[in-house]
Amino acid sequence: MKKILFIVLSIGLLLGAVLFYMNDNLDSFVRTFIVKKVSEATTVDVNLDSVSIYLKEGRAEMHGFILGNPKPFDKDYAFKFTSAQITLNTDSLFKDTIIINKVLLEGAQIYYEKNQNQSNFTALTKAIHKQEKESKPLDNKGAQSIQHGKNGKDSQTKKFIIRRVELIDTLAEVAIPGLSKKSISMKIPDMLLEGIGESKGGVSPEELSRAIIQSIEKQLINSKELISLTSAIDKTLRSVDKIKQKLEKDSKEINRIESQLKKIKDLKDLF
Repeated sequence: MKKILFIVLSIGLLLGAVLFYMNDNLDSFVRTFIVKKVSEATTVDVNLDSVSIYLKEGRAEMHGFILGNPKPFDKDYAFKFTSAQITLNTDSLFKDTIIINKVLLEGAQIYYEKNQNQSNFTALTKAIHKQEKESKPLDNKGAQSIQHGKNGKDSQTKKFIIRRVELIDTLAEVAIPGLSKKSISMKIPDMLLEGIGESKGGVSPEELSRAIIQSIEKQLINSKELISLTSAIDKTLRSVDKIKQKLEKDSKEINRIESQLKKIKDLKDLF
């Protein structure tokens, strides 16, 4: 009996030590996980200053997040925010599928640029899709998806559900083609993204990143503010083109008149 009690007590102490260690290092572990997974999915540099998780209160905070810009776009970021407030489903944290009830992003910044082929956000989603194809699940029947890492080893990947994402007081810097790579800053309407990964019972970090990036781009390009701005710019550019064409036509006419005057002058010089 004493031996059994000793074993039970030892197991209890061991579990207690593990839980204590996890709680003490959970912030650093989650921060490293986010940076690694988002960077691998998007193939761009990702920065995240800190993560603070308050298990008893069921909430978390993220600070200093920067998502880099894909090539060939030159700006040093595509999306960033100073801080995010997160409401957690704490019961799910140590399960296969982590459920996040709400993410609030206040004062986030978006840099949006298009070239002849695509936008920087489209380039990000294409990169994620490529990574997904290269990391196909080995076992679709398992509760967790298992993927090949770059080092050839298998790694377990958590799944995620985000029930609600709110972006308020968001600033967008929009690079407009035809304006010599100049950009225009504008405040965009509040965004609401709901049910990310819910219909699938959870999605991988790659799918999660892609869903959020696509949703942000869709709401941005469909916003009345951006549509009105781009329409006004297109109208201005068309007017400039008309003026340019008229000047070119007038220039040709001037050249023709000058040529005629020269011929007349040359003819006069003969007498």
